Amino acid sequence: MHQFAHDIEPTLRASGAHLVYAGGEDLLALAPVPNALSAARAVADAFDRAFSSFEVRPSISIGVAVRHILPPLRALRRATQRALQRAKNSDALVAPRRASLAVNVAPRHGGELMACGPLALHGALPGIGAAGYERHLQWWVDVLRSGQLPMGLPYTVREGIDRAPDNPALFAARLRRQLERSDATAEVVDWLISRFELRYLRQATMDRADEVMSELLVARWLAQHQTE
Repeated sequence: MHQFAHDIEPTLRASGAHLVYAGGEDLLALAPVPNALSAARAVADAFDRAFSSFEVRPSISIGVAVRHILPPLRALRRATQRALQRAKNSDALVAPRRASLAVNVAPRHGGELMACGPLALHGALPGIGAAGYERHLQWWVDVLRSGQLPMGLPYTVREGIDRAPDNPALFAARLRRQLERSDATAEVVDWLISRFELRYLRQATMDRADEVMSELLVARWLAQHQTE
């Protein structure tokens, strides 16, 4: 653990982040919005390297809070702690080993938005392949910023769920028709539908659909702020 704390500062610096403090497995760092997700991955990878020789490896949970520059550091730290708590409390479907990442953003008009998922490689992204949760979020950001998917997609999805809460197949058909009218490629449309099939359509629970909704809303916020 001491070695991890010792080595993390240059790792973060190479990721465009600044270490505030590190003690054992507890650390706090600051990063520009465009570097936040990659810095989280760098921390997770450094942790895995530090314990690669252990027969039973410990896992790491990471909380990221994204805020405007005006809030005091104390408030930012509390927001980060809420994200970390969400990551640690992830259920078995989201993060079986608790090696998870939670991202907390706060739009100026509205409450906090939280997205959470496993740091381990899972699923496959169109044109990328298997990737951890931070890459999944960044993928959402990239396709929203590129215009492949409309910025209003989260609200379109919400409306679709509200109109067909007990008919997942109808919801999926409507969503596919709407996406096919956008600039999204067929591969992106298929991947997005598969996400809802995993979290909502197969389980038919609004909670799972809300998890994907949260991912979309967080990614939308990041897409609007990564270049500011």
